[in-house]
Amino acid sequence: MCVAQDDDVNLVPMSTGQQKVFKGKYHFTDENGESHVLEILCDMDFNGKTYYLFVPANIDEMDPADPDYGYIILEAIEEDGEEFFYSIEDEDELNSVYEMFMALIEAGEEEEEE
Repeated sequence: MCVAQDDDVNLVPMSTGQQKVFKGKYHFTDENGESHVLEILCDMDFNGKTYYLFVPANIDEMDPADPDYGYIILEAIEEDGEEFFYSIEDEDELNSVYEMFMALIEAGEEEEEE
């Protein structure tokens, strides 16, 4: 099930990097050496690939005008028995995955209302 966030958030690109899970949050280090802490909202398999929907762990404290504010969608790929997360480079693919995640969130909200 997906957790809903504000509908007017941006898609934030995130680059490939190292990650580790700590206390339910993903700690990423991107190729620029910058650290990011993300909370997972949900995951899904779509067109034979696995995708995750994240938000910054501190989103409640962020200014909506901040360029890092918003949903982050990453593709999970297993390499040598480890799962790595990658940005989706194809804009059409990213938009399709985003629409699928939003449909999952809407369906979850409708179930909660019933």
